[in-house]
Amino acid sequence: MTQTKYIIASKGENILLTNEQGSAFWESTYEILTKSTKSRSRNHLNSYFRYSLENNKDANIHLVGVPYNLGTQIKNSTVKDFPDILRKVSYKYPVYNEYNHQKTSGIYDYMIGTHIMKDSIIFDHGNIEIDHDVKDLEEEISSILSKFMNQKEKIGFIGGDHFITYFIVKKLLQLINTPIVLIQFDAHHDCGSDLIKRGSNDINHANFIRFLLEEENVAGIIQVGVRGLRSLGQFITHDKLHVIPSHQSNSKNLIEKLEQLQRKQGVDIPIYISFDVDVLDPSEFSLVDFPKNNGVDSKVIIDMIQSLKKYKNRLIGFDIVEGKSDGELDEYDVIIQILAHLIDIVTEKKVEE
Repeated sequence: MTQTKYIIASKGENILLTNEQGSAFWESTYEILTKSTKSRSRNHLNSYFRYSLENNKDANIHLVGVPYNLGTQIKNSTVKDFPDILRKVSYKYPVYNEYNHQKTSGIYDYMIGTHIMKDSIIFDHGNIEIDHDVKDLEEEISSILSKFMNQKEKIGFIGGDHFITYFIVKKLLQLINTPIVLIQFDAHHDCGSDLIKRGSNDINHANFIRFLLEEENVAGIIQVGVRGLRSLGQFITHDKLHVIPSHQSNSKNLIEKLEQLQRKQGVDIPIYISFDVDVLDPSEFSLVDFPKNNGVDSKVIIDMIQSLKKYKNRLIGFDIVEGKSDGELDEYDVIIQILAHLIDIVTEKKVEE
């Protein structure tokens, strides 16, 4: 039986290979690789993901950092550096390219007892450049989505504050031109408004959902993990807004909401996922600007994310936002784990429907 081999090192025209157990090693020349594998072998050779200028044509997911913090009420919030801290953490978890195949070694997750990300060919485009101007943010996001959605490729944004999701969804609605569902993992309702300034077009990370609900082609927004108190003006009810509070957050309730929306539409609806890391309980991850107790356990979160794999043909992409960047590297392990599962479900090989 032919052993699966992975490229674990590259120096000049030589490559070092190992088997799945890391118990045998082979050395060969770089030139024996297929053209496809050559283009990937130095792309994310020794890291989970990292910025690279190598050829990206074989990637099946594109990651983009969005270092933006002007949509939050916290002055000088460190969430703008969240993409960079996650890149640093990712070096703890190498992912290797399979020798001459469109797969990788993936990562083994003991929480679910299996490998994930084996189908993930990641290309990290680094951070977009924003001159601290909301117009720059909108234009950059529009440009990125126009490029990759036209090629039917998957994309993951790493924020930054949650305001970025507003522009992502708005552009997706324009490009796809069909109804979509937004699944929002979040401790907060993000529908607040100043009652005195009601009707104002001042959109930010705490109210953007209220504005997205006005979009005709938003088929529904499912909020997962919301908790805490809300005063008048800080919450709304809407026939397109489906809230699963923290204590009821599980895969069964999430899938039930999705199926209800699909039955209502009568067709398969594209799905975009927005993950605000404050959905987690502060006991697991506290590096957020607005922590709330009684959050959702990471095991439950991962089970919910994996339950969405049944919709893999409809998953457009995701964003992960609102993490502060001033913690120790080990404190981000749970976020790297969740990011891996998000990448896994949108890049698993498609099946014919």
